[in-house]
Amino acid sequence: MDEHTVELRFQSPHGLFLMQLARAEEDGKFHRFPRHYLEQFHLDHNPEADQLAEQEGYEDWTEMFTAKGWVTLGTGFDSRWMNTELPQLNAYLIETPAYEGTRVTAVRNPYFWKVDAEGNQLPYIDRLVFDVFDSQEVIAFRAAAGNISYQDRHFDHDFRPLLAESMEENGYSLLDVTSTDMNTLLFNLNHSHPDEDMREILTDRSFKAGLSHALDREEIIELVYFGQGEPAQAAPREGSPYHHSELAGQHLEHDVDLADELLDEVLPERDDEGRRLGPDGRPFSIAVDVAADRSVEHARVLELAQGYWEAVGIALEIQTMDRDLRNERRDAGEFDVYVRDGSAGLQDAILRPHWYMPFGDSGAYAWSWGSFYLDGEDAGEAPPEDSPAWRQWEIYDEILVTADQERQTELMEELLDVSAEAFWTIGISTSPNRVGVVADGLRNAPHQLFEASAYQNPGPSYPAVWWWEDPEQAVADDEEAAQQHADDADDDDLPADR
Repeated sequence: MDEHTVELRFQSPHGLFLMQLARAEEDGKFHRFPRHYLEQFHLDHNPEADQLAEQEGYEDWTEMFTAKGWVTLGTGFDSRWMNTELPQLNAYLIETPAYEGTRVTAVRNPYFWKVDAEGNQLPYIDRLVFDVFDSQEVIAFRAAAGNISYQDRHFDHDFRPLLAESMEENGYSLLDVTSTDMNTLLFNLNHSHPDEDMREILTDRSFKAGLSHALDREEIIELVYFGQGEPAQAAPREGSPYHHSELAGQHLEHDVDLADELLDEVLPERDDEGRRLGPDGRPFSIAVDVAADRSVEHARVLELAQGYWEAVGIALEIQTMDRDLRNERRDAGEFDVYVRDGSAGLQDAILRPHWYMPFGDSGAYAWSWGSFYLDGEDAGEAPPEDSPAWRQWEIYDEILVTADQERQTELMEELLDVSAEAFWTIGISTSPNRVGVVADGLRNAPHQLFEASAYQNPGPSYPAVWWWEDPEQAVADDEEAAQQHADDADDDDLPADR
């Protein structure tokens, strides 16, 4: 319209557009494709793009374009962190790419478009250094030793005592991180299981309710989460405009007799040892996939669940694997149960409703149905005709074309009513605040913030204006020393909670 105004037109109403634009991954699409650089890699702008791709070792121009300026979905690959030649509007530019070693570095963008109130060029800090480790414990010990200037992710709750006891000696303070997650762990039973008998069992509401009542959530909260949080199912948390008390509160009571009664409806036969028998007459068991590099807490919860479910005749096999393999198995549908924490618990519930209805592959309980909804029959399979997913999709389709927020909230309540009927996934407890660290001399860095994938923390706290009170404090140890410290910390134990 003019040099500073853009008009966007849509073929149909786009009710969630402004909310989606506020998400970091969405607004980036407006400025992450510099044409003057990327057009050489796109066939529409360069007829010889396929030949160029061959010269550079890519299968075709699409693979080359993705590597130069986009992301490879389902992986950690993002050209913004890997292509050092990609022009960007960000405050920092990648200097040492990710995934090429144990250290990633970024330097000030000399053409960054912002200045402070006095006209000083931002960002203030010249260089960012990120060390890469494969263990949460190592990160915690590095932080406790004062070797990390700022960290607001990957600290489980049992790291708090270690970090608290070392902060005064090693010159940092604790960061209070309010998670938008709505649940500490979700059991996602595979509703698209390739084995028909197993699918029928895992999708049975009584079976899921029976497993849920067998869990002693109060004990889990006390032993794993240090008494923080409340028993809860997968539902938007209190404080969200979409909080749904019925969905959050159903099937939470620890009641072994009720659990047995519900499970008897599905697997009534048992052997002499009390193990429930499957349709094939053999002891029935389910395997759960858990990412070893994702959360120490999840492994501890599963060990407790193993005992609770054994008491009602269900054997649980814990399969520990790295996160990439877990996700590969999810995408292929080769799992019984997939566990992870539950996100999208506040305003973002309406944008990322995958824990409340089949929506894409993130909601692993119905990954194939969710992919079908978003991308059609080539991406996934349609659910049965009587599945509640169809009704939820009708409601969500209406949300997408509704601009009135009050009406959106009413529709979300309807959608969550159906979620309560479906009981898609089994939750444990509300997510308590987490902890982070910030060095004492790092100014303008937050001491309180929200955490969410859509929020992309700590971005909204604006690292471009962080600065060091004493620049000498800002010198990172060299890469070799950092990795040696990690090796030394591998055998250390966390202190007990006091």
